[in-house]
Amino acid sequence: MTKKATRLVVIVSAALLLLIAATAFLINLYRDAIALGVARSALGDSDVTVTDVSVSSIGSSEVLFDAIVLEMAGGGTLFIEGITLPVRIRGLRDSRLHIETARYVPGTSDTGPIRLAAGLQAFLDAPAATPGTTFEIDRVLVPDLPPARDVAWHADTLNPTLQASIGDFDVFVTTTQLPDGAYQGSIRALLADDTEVLLAAPRVHPDGPGFRIDGTISVLLEPLLPALQAIGAVPASVTALRASLEGTFTFRLEADEKLPVDIAAVFDTAAGTDLTYEADDATFDISITESTPVTATLTYPSLDWTGSIARSSFAIRGAGVEWPPIHLRDSDCRSGIRCGTALDLSYDGLSIGELTADRLTVSAAAVEFTSRDDDWEVSAPNTLLNLVRPAFGGRRIVAPVVRADLTGSNGRVAATVRFSTPDGGLSGTGGIVHYLEEARGEGSVKDAAIEFDTLNLSGVFTDWPYDWDIEAGRATAVAGIRWKKPGTDFTYEGTASITADAVAGRYADIGVVGFDSRLDIELNSEKGASFEPARFEIALVDVGFPVENISGTATPSIGESAVTVSALSMDVLGGTVTAEPFRYDLDADSNRLMLEARGVQLPLMAGLADLETVTISGSVSGQIPVTIRGNNVIIDEGRLENDPPGGVIRYGGGAATGIVEDDSQLGVVTRTLRNFEFDSLTSAVRYSEDGDLVLKMRLKGINPDVDPTQPVILNLNVENNVPQMLRSLQATRSIEDVLERQLSK
Repeated sequence: MTKKATRLVVIVSAALLLLIAATAFLINLYRDAIALGVARSALGDSDVTVTDVSVSSIGSSEVLFDAIVLEMAGGGTLFIEGITLPVRIRGLRDSRLHIETARYVPGTSDTGPIRLAAGLQAFLDAPAATPGTTFEIDRVLVPDLPPARDVAWHADTLNPTLQASIGDFDVFVTTTQLPDGAYQGSIRALLADDTEVLLAAPRVHPDGPGFRIDGTISVLLEPLLPALQAIGAVPASVTALRASLEGTFTFRLEADEKLPVDIAAVFDTAAGTDLTYEADDATFDISITESTPVTATLTYPSLDWTGSIARSSFAIRGAGVEWPPIHLRDSDCRSGIRCGTALDLSYDGLSIGELTADRLTVSAAAVEFTSRDDDWEVSAPNTLLNLVRPAFGGRRIVAPVVRADLTGSNGRVAATVRFSTPDGGLSGTGGIVHYLEEARGEGSVKDAAIEFDTLNLSGVFTDWPYDWDIEAGRATAVAGIRWKKPGTDFTYEGTASITADAVAGRYADIGVVGFDSRLDIELNSEKGASFEPARFEIALVDVGFPVENISGTATPSIGESAVTVSALSMDVLGGTVTAEPFRYDLDADSNRLMLEARGVQLPLMAGLADLETVTISGSVSGQIPVTIRGNNVIIDEGRLENDPPGGVIRYGGGAATGIVEDDSQLGVVTRTLRNFEFDSLTSAVRYSEDGDLVLKMRLKGINPDVDPTQPVILNLNVENNVPQMLRSLQATRSIEDVLERQLSK
């Protein structure tokens, strides 16, 4: 080489070195701006804006970024750290883009990180736009969602695949373009043991500027429980969710969509699906026994959701309660969890003390349920409760209409109750509360009343077997009861009080008016119902003649169908009759009591027999043993004696026949009784089952008109059929008239 040529090479080389040095200086000086331009060029025409870049190094084929900050079109900010961005003339084709961390922070008016239609279009176009390119992200962090790891998008033209690890799952997404221009997708989520948690087969149909998407889905919910709790679809208190869903879904994405976007789906829920719910140490196992398809929507990007089911049935176990099957209608739920539904349930074999029923049904047209974290609340106003074939003390009763306002929470369920019979007469209010954790509760009845003028007692009981009834007056009741259910046992205790005010009724043709009393009851699961002695008063019992001012103390025993009576007294025919304490058993063959008569007026007794030719004065007392056998009354060995000083009998008959002047025995007796002053009258009393009353009387006295110094002893038998006599007396008055006349006083 000549000297001149050598000098030219040196000059050119030096110039090139200076140019390279200057270029390197300028690139290093302006690398952030250059990198920003490279980053913006790589993002192309997307709706994402690069707002900040921090460069680690710039090479001829790639740029290494410490961080890039992207403002999303829908709002919010995406922080990307540790980026390797290829720099090629032909773009990202056959390249590898790697990101260490992508972290999304919602903005104050955030509407979503990306527009779904645009994002889906970019995903479908990627294999053609950037064939062979792999996009990798080590970590993706979004608030309130499980982190995604090892995200890889392989933009293969034949088999494009997106895969990631989210929580405990490996997720795989593939798409294949079909001849008709649609895309068939596959979304799978697997556990580490290859258990398939989710399998979805979406089909994407380009539809004008947007997309129509439909397909099928199958989900195991148990492994997804943390994710479902994160988006508020399942309460945090649910500890197990052994359930599966299978169904279809369909929704649209518009190219010029305005967020938010609703994604609709329809699921079939198989019978046998169950979950476990825990709250305040109370555990509930809930199984789905029947369900119509579930219609659900998910709103992007808020992830708010709704779900509705036309009809479903559940079986519940837990909290120490024997729960009846629950049937729901028109159920709607939304994020929160806030649900509205109509409820029906049926409980067979209800038994609370003396109250039993073949079945209790509950129907609520508007149940509201909310659950957030570990708390839940439920309300069901105007719930209708119906007792099927209810009974009290073994006797069937008319089922009242019962309406309740129900409320519930983690620790308790409660109800305020209103009840009445369909046609009125019986009404009242009450309340119950049950504490779930302690498996205990309490209830009360207030303002319960029956107006017998509207509803007779026989109308309360559907199988009333007795020939007596209550037809007027009022009875009221209050009650309080407490219960516990430790394990399988059910125990209760409480009190009740029943008050009768001016009650009136009948027994066959016998009228009863003005019954007043108060009955206090002790309730106990071991002893049943036990009654305190109850004082009672009755203004009148009309058997054909008045029995008045009856009073006494009675102690009923419903379980034994019996009542014990003490201190019984009454006014009868001008005197008083009392009874020694006795027990009356409704189911016994016979019952026995001893009556004590004092000062019964003989004129009133004679008036019952309608003896027009006889007048009598004086009174009698004595003991009358009474046996009641069925509907029959029997008296054996009763005894009556006159009260001092005696009395007078004046008999006006016999003159027309000349018997008075006759010296026969009948004539002597007749003359003696025309003006007989007795100082001693005793009588044996016998009353047969046929109603025949026999009085065997012995009288001792004088007739001053015949011989005032000659004592006379007379033995007389008086017989009468009492039922016939009473029927004759009752025929002269109406029992309705008796009740009306006495009640009008």
